[in-house]
Amino acid sequence: MCSVLILGVSSANKGSVRVCNRGAYVAKCGLETRTSDGRTRNYETGQFPVGQCSTLELPYESVWGRAWCDNYVFIAVTKNIFREEFDAPATRCYDIGGTTFHPSMSRTC
Repeated sequence: MCSVLILGVSSANKGSVRVCNRGAYVAKCGLETRTSDGRTRNYETGQFPVGQCSTLELPYESVWGRAWCDNYVFIAVTKNIFREEFDAPATRCYDIGGTTFHPSMSRTC
């Protein structure tokens, strides 16, 4: 029964986006996806501080995705770190770093 549950979970997505915050700021990241019939879905990590990672799963029916991250430069004020579009299925891994006013991003997988 446990293996059936694991199989069900693994077949429910076609990849993922993982972001690790190594910067000196609080970040917020997200994922937008689209299916072949044009339906879209949006996911957000919420705020996550330095030293944490967050993974967002792509739905199985996704054919396109856009990953993005912003950092908080002031209360409720954000600055774009990156936005990247890709065809699904895909697995993307990012490290975000730098400082509040000089953020950076690197692909790690």
